[in-house]
Amino acid sequence: MIKAVIFDLNGIFIRGINSGLESEESPRLSVQEFVSKYKKENKISEDMINFAKKLKEKGVKVFILSNMIKELAEDSHYCSLLNAVDKVYFSFETGFKKPDLRAWENVLRENKLTPHECIYFDDQDKHVRACEVLGIKSFLFTTEEDFEKKIKELDIVSLDG
Repeated sequence: MIKAVIFDLNGIFIRGINSGLESEESPRLSVQEFVSKYKKENKISEDMINFAKKLKEKGVKVFILSNMIKELAEDSHYCSLLNAVDKVYFSFETGFKKPDLRAWENVLRENKLTPHECIYFDDQDKHVRACEVLGIKSFLFTTEEDFEKKIKELDIVSLDG
């Protein structure tokens, strides 16, 4: 039985050009410039916030596991998003950055969950593959529609209504 859904943050709840901003090919920006550009060129997915709330209403724990930098995580712009889930695990707080398996192990341990009780969604294949090593069913996130279809296929909960 699935008791928890773990999500990456960027590329799922926050959509836009974030992966381009994080690439090593992009010009070096100051933290302040990065945060400003990130906020301007990315938006919060209201659909995913609503999905997270529906999962919680149905009794499924919802966690975010993110490598987001501290300066963005502390920005009040993202409060509504962070309040839609049970807990957020930021790498700058835990000390474990994906794809380090300890990032997921920390979530499991702290919430007394087994890998078979969780599923994981990420927009980066390397993180999906790493998480699968632990035995957590993991899926590559592409769109909100595909996510909803996958949740229905897995028969976790109905997101209708």
